[in-house]
Amino acid sequence: MARPKSDQDPQQNVVFRMAPAEIAELDRFAEKMGLTRSQLIRNLVVVGMEETLLFEKFGMVRAAITVRDICSWMSGKVSQKLSDD
Repeated sequence: MARPKSDQDPQQNVVFRMAPAEIAELDRFAEKMGLTRSQLIRNLVVVGMEETLLFEKFGMVRAAITVRDICSWMSGKVSQKLSDD
């Protein structure tokens, strides 16, 4: 059922692409939580933004990005090592 439009709560569409496996995972989580795909995505984005703003407030955004990049690099190295063996 579509939400009634309201001048009090203007919303805009945001469009992006995801892999079919990622969408399937979203749908699985959404169904488990009793949400629509859109509701789940909106919740995930809002929570992610709140966390990012908190990191920014304490000057930790760059540190968090660096840690994420290091973890990704290390994961790639482990995967490469496992495939080489």
